Amino acid sequence: HEFRIHDKVLIRRDIGNPYLGKLAKPTQGPFKIIDVQQLPINGTVLIQPSPTSVERVNIHRLLPFFECYN
Repeated sequence: HEFRIHDKVLIRRDIGNPYLGKLAKPTQGPFKIIDVQQLPINGTVLIQPSPTSVERVNIHRLLPFFECYN
C-alpha cells in the first residue's frame, strides 16, 4: 500500500506481548499521517496521535484505515 499525507492508518500492536491480554485490541487508531519519509529513512511516516504530539512509525506496523460512508 502506498501511504500518503492525510491518509488515516491503524498501528499494529505487538501481539506476542503477554501484558496485553487475550481480549486486547490488535490495533490502535485511526491516526492521521502528516509526513511520509522515503528510503533514506527506511520507509517511516509521521503520525499525529494527539493534537500536540507527533510520532515516527515504520510502515511495516501500519494498516490502511478505510472509513465507511453511509
